[in-house]
This record gives sequence, C-alpha cells and structure tokens, in this order.
Amino acid sequence: MKIPYKLPCEKCGKEITTFIEAENTSIDFKCDCGITTSGSIALMIGSKIMARAIYEFLTMRDYSMTIVLAAMAFECEMSRLFKKWVRIGESKEGYFFDDKAVEVYLRRYSDIETKITEVSKLMFPTGMTEFIKSRSDLIDILKGFPSLSIDKIHTDFKEKLFWPRNAILHNGKSNYDEDYASRCLNYAKLGLVLLDQMDKHKRDSLI
Repeated sequence: MKIPYKLPCEKCGKEITTFIEAENTSIDFKCDCGITTSGSIALMIGSKIMARAIYEFLTMRDYSMTIVLAAMAFECEMSRLFKKWVRIGESKEGYFFDDKAVEVYLRRYSDIETKITEVSKLMFPTGMTEFIKSRSDLIDILKGFPSLSIDKIHTDFKEKLFWPRNAILHNGKSNYDEDYASRCLNYAKLGLVLLDQMDKHKRDSLI
C-alpha cells in the first residue's frame, strides 16, 4: 500500500506529496528545484494507513475507500499492539511467540468487538471502557462524540465503523457520502488515540 506524506523542501519550502510503501521507515524525494530531501518515519502502521484514509477523503473524495482504510488503520494498530504485548508477556515467562504463532493466537478473536475487548485488556486489565473512565481528558474527548457511549464503546466501534466497512467489502455498497465517511474517519482516529493512550499507560506501568 502506498502511503502519502506531505513534506516541505529543505531549500525552497515547497510542500510536496510523495508516496512510500507502508513498511518503509525512511523517506526521500526530489523537489522540482533539484534538492533531494530525506528523513526517517516514526509513525506506527495505524497512523500510516490513517494518512492514506485522510488522503482518500480530502484529495480523491473516495468515501467508501476512506471508510475501508479508516477501519483498517484501527484494526491493524490493534494487531500490532496485540503482538507487542503478547510477546512481552510471554518473554517474561521464558517463552517466545513467532509471527505465525501470534497470528494464530489473534485469529481466535474473529469478532471485532471481541478483538477490541481482548486487545484492550492486554494494556488495561479491566478494558477500554474502564480506562476511559479513569481519565478525565479522555472523557472530555468522548463528549465530542455524542453518538458513542463510553459504556458500550466496543459495540459502537463495531456498529458505526466496522459494519459500514463490511457492507462495502462484503456487499459492494458504495453510496456513502462525505458526512458519513467523515464520521467513520473520526471514529477511527478516536480509536487510534485510545489505543495509543492505553499503550503508553502500559509502558509507564512497567517502568
């Protein structure tokens, strides 16, 4: 998958959109002025795919693809964090899960609601809902999403983000408009924020 990045030229300051592969950790591009700019990329996979979702929304105006990629960004970040924390937990016990073993383990959670629940518990034992309730800043953020309920956040993510994604991929539905895609994009952005904050909480608890 190609991921778009907007970067300013180091010489002329012109902002250029360039595309890289999702797995790349560095970037370089040549401006019209002849200068080549390069640098490293610290973004995780969820943020990279979200960048492509935003590009599809703002530039291509492909609203169905926006929804698919937004949900993909959220789910891929869950998978990354699952692999990270399972491996850390197992290594402490003297075990090591390779990529294949972790994938098999993750596939047990075939329902997205279950996956959100179980991945969240790896970082906060009582889950995402209780994590949000423990943080006034996150409660304030959720106030900006009146259609989401803290008490059933897993279900709301499933129904309001992943069900539309499934309708596109499984049934070929393609009549979503800008407003609908915008809501899905914002749900996915919220999901990434929550996962990031839970990940940071888990890391801090180990220090």
